[in-house]
Amino acid sequence: QKQFPVPVTFDSLLTDDERRAAEAKEFVMAADSWRKLAERQYLSYIAFTRPGQYLYISYPGGDSSSSARSQFVTAIMSLFEGLSEQFAGDEVGSLDNIYGKGELEGLLCSKLGRDDGHEADEELYTLLNTMKADSDLGKAAESVTNAISYENEAKLDKGVVSKLFAGDLHSSATRLGIFSACPYQYFAKYTLGLEERDEFKFEPLDMGNFYHLVLDAMVKKCESEKIDMTELVDDEITKMVDELCEKILTESSFLSNFRTHSLHNAFIIESARMKLINCVHAMVEMLKAGTFRPRRSEVKFGWDDGLGEFKLAIDKKRNVYLRGKIDRLDIAEIDGETAAVVFDYKRSGKKFNWGDLYHGLDMQLLVYTLAVKLSPKARDIIVVGGFFVPIEASPVMSLPGELEKKSQGFTHKAKGFFNGDYAGLLDSGLESGWSRYYNLACTKKDGTYGYYGTSGAIKALDFDNVLSFAKEKIIEIAKRIVTGDINVRPYQLNGKSPCPNCVYKPVCRFDWQINDYNFLTLKRKGDLLNELGAADEVD
Repeated sequence: QKQFPVPVTFDSLLTDDERRAAEAKEFVMAADSWRKLAERQYLSYIAFTRPGQYLYISYPGGDSSSSARSQFVTAIMSLFEGLSEQFAGDEVGSLDNIYGKGELEGLLCSKLGRDDGHEADEELYTLLNTMKADSDLGKAAESVTNAISYENEAKLDKGVVSKLFAGDLHSSATRLGIFSACPYQYFAKYTLGLEERDEFKFEPLDMGNFYHLVLDAMVKKCESEKIDMTELVDDEITKMVDELCEKILTESSFLSNFRTHSLHNAFIIESARMKLINCVHAMVEMLKAGTFRPRRSEVKFGWDDGLGEFKLAIDKKRNVYLRGKIDRLDIAEIDGETAAVVFDYKRSGKKFNWGDLYHGLDMQLLVYTLAVKLSPKARDIIVVGGFFVPIEASPVMSLPGELEKKSQGFTHKAKGFFNGDYAGLLDSGLESGWSRYYNLACTKKDGTYGYYGTSGAIKALDFDNVLSFAKEKIIEIAKRIVTGDINVRPYQLNGKSPCPNCVYKPVCRFDWQINDYNFLTLKRKGDLLNELGAADEVD
């Protein structure tokens, strides 16, 4: 019996010579992800160049926030003038062109359903009611009626709710954000515990985790050896990062094997090392500008061995307990007080978004700040803000004449929120304009509260109000969770929604033509502060 080659998925384990030797013996290797991507482009080229008269390119219909059309559609439309997309529903025929039950059902569903966008035809309703009484067309009429009256709703019985959410709620900043984005996504992920089907494949290196390991080790090394980072010269910074990278790569069998597997992987590790060196150089420059110094790294809260318990009362019987890990906690001493600021590393730049805070979509920095403020182990510390810090520098875009000026800019700027009374501890050299290192600004009129509507600085009273708002928002979200809200109702804000990247779409079956989005209004810093009773009206 002839033995046919069987594709397997071990290609990424073999060297090029081993793979060629295997294929010479008719042991065919399955294509790896890089080869599949290359083949996809080639096969698309073939498909687009073969038609002699007509070429139709289609993709699933939907609103812009829930589906993404192929890149090839965009490319072709940019090549030819006068091309326009046509919705397939525009070509639905009339009763005169119907020749079977299936076609009749499709026509009635499209014309009588809510997604048609036009007033329903009374003649078609009369036809549907007539079909219900017909022995031959009765089932078709029932299918159409079920389809046009379908409600994609998700609800839990009160008895189920009382069992699922009987006790305290344990949560995190990430979970709160996911629930605010879509209650059903939270339900599927955390209540049902649904996960994507496991596939036998080799995941790419989690670069973010590698970055965090090195930066955590650096802060811990400096703290244990009483090293002031601001006193390190360039060569010492580079040497320290190199040593820590090598130590982590050596201790991790996965990382070690990943690096030695191929020249490509070695290049990835080397690129990560260079980015970390640049990041630490930038970090030291930022620290030199102010008084804050890193004191703790990977600070846990919600555990006994960290900052301790973080608990808020949902009602008289239940509490919400929050857990998390703060990447870095910097400390400064001033007038006998100990001030602290929270830093969270992000692989690339991330802005602090007041609208996301207002709607509960991203409360990470506020949750971390509250964790320090409410910690029984940090009662003598005044927490004064939090920032996102990019590890990888964003590319500099500039006109040729401005390139030299732009290239001298600071590419690791921290962005967040901060009690402006302590701004001098962050950037003592800030005298006018925007800070080189933080989203803080200084003007002659308002001092370090310059450009108040867009900067990260907050006046002391407003700062306390924002923290109180965050506490109430956490409790509000927790209450909705424990009352069993599992609505299939993702948010939409400025055309953005969580649907395009959600792995639970096959379960929730959200359809923008049937379901309703939770439409959110755009909120800026001034909107929130004014609503909370700002010390002064914010534009």
